[in-house]
Amino acid sequence: RKKRSFYKAGEGQLRRLHSSAEIDNAIEFIARIREGRFESDLLQEAEFRKFYASISEEDQQFSEIHALELDGNLVGVVLGLVFKQTFYYLLIGCDYDGYGKFSPGYILYDEIYRRFMEGGGTIFDFTVGDEKFKAQFGAKPVSMHGLLRGNSVLGKGAVAALNAKQAFEARRKGRNTAERS
Repeated sequence: RKKRSFYKAGEGQLRRLHSSAEIDNAIEFIARIREGRFESDLLQEAEFRKFYASISEEDQQFSEIHALELDGNLVGVVLGLVFKQTFYYLLIGCDYDGYGKFSPGYILYDEIYRRFMEGGGTIFDFTVGDEKFKAQFGAKPVSMHGLLRGNSVLGKGAVAALNAKQAFEARRKGRNTAERS
């Protein structure tokens, strides 16, 4: 319903951005929208904005940046990476003050998801976080695991030290829990 009202409100469109100027502007837009919302937001630093812009500009088969517009005004932007038919969502910024009544984030996700699947994509990965809206798109939580291996003598020693530290902390935590019982 909100998507229909968005497109009825004016000339709405979702565009994939390609030019350096558009991409730089989109990353700056995301940073402005996020300003003050997150503690220690690295996107507020020029080096990080430059990093994301360079990813989006240099390898447009690996990255995609999409802009949602209404009557030529930027409403929202999503940056994601694409690998093996999977879209990995990374960043979003939406003008909720001006366009919040349309739920622009939902429109962006829905439109990008639809286009990606129509183009042969198979998975839309919302990456980290367990925000409730992700379930509305059918997302399911997936456990994350890491595999650590040392290749050198120093690396093997570091892995052994890390494993010993984790085992010690687990035993200590178990004792503290048992002592409280």
